[in-house]
Amino acid sequence: MTHPRFASGTFYAPLRGGQYVGDGVRGTLITGEAAAAIPLINGRRDESEIALSLDLPIPTVTALLTRLNDLGYLAQVKPRTGVVAIYGSDRSAQLLALNLYLCGVEDLVLMDRRPVTLADSGGALLTPAEVGKPFSTAVTERIQEIVFLSRSTLHPAPSVQDAELFVSTQAFPPEVEAEAMRTGRPHLVSATLGSAITLGPLVLPGRTGCLRCQRLRIRDNDAHADSIERGLYLARVSELAPLPLAQLAASLHSLAIQEFFRVGTSTHPLANTVLTIASTLDVSSRSFTPHPRCGCTWNQHTGNQNTGNQHTDQK
Repeated sequence: MTHPRFASGTFYAPLRGGQYVGDGVRGTLITGEAAAAIPLINGRRDESEIALSLDLPIPTVTALLTRLNDLGYLAQVKPRTGVVAIYGSDRSAQLLALNLYLCGVEDLVLMDRRPVTLADSGGALLTPAEVGKPFSTAVTERIQEIVFLSRSTLHPAPSVQDAELFVSTQAFPPEVEAEAMRTGRPHLVSATLGSAITLGPLVLPGRTGCLRCQRLRIRDNDAHADSIERGLYLARVSELAPLPLAQLAASLHSLAIQEFFRVGTSTHPLANTVLTIASTLDVSSRSFTPHPRCGCTWNQHTGNQNTGNQHTDQK
């Protein structure tokens, strides 16, 4: 357990040679050597540091923390999150930034700096008051307003160099795609087209194919090439997507990003995979494999093997 601390409303006090822990209405008495660890559960030490401070076995501290957590006396720790760089300036990008922050991804770098237009302010995060401001500034200010009202603290990331993940609600600019591959940064794309949403692929440089691999696959005797090409790789896709569709796209993209930080990279379901969600909520899943003609880092590390593609539809 990482840096455990007591939940709001929970307190502890010496009692009968041990430590009472509770909220005044219900509580439990911790006795024995584990009682000495109670004052050290303050969010500044992990379980090994608590054990070392008191010369206790780590399993003793772990058992104590597990018991306190099961009783509801420890604060819920947010899953690890990192710095996310967001590209795109459509409604989905606005809502994605807000969704990520509200879900605990507090370090966001908004990369699009084009001026906000009246079309951008149509009912998502931005309002007509932001027209003319750089997109990144306008979205950050709006999130800061929400943060102020919720009495929490905004933690802006210092620069894109700190980003662990690049995401976009439109096709990545070619120079961004190249930079992500050069620096080994994972990147994930989503888009809206008409009444459908496409989510993926997640590119893991050196471990999966890249976006160029996907494009080459699309052009290799794929009966669905035209629809996938339009859905994934157009420079500007449905900037004026209906608000409910943009909200759904942002929510799904946000969940995929949280999954990236929760499970790591190699097991992420969108690695080399694209989901298409239709207006009927039917989901089709298309898996790609690296292309032998691409020459990306996948080829350098693992060779040209298993170069077919797969397609499954899920109802």
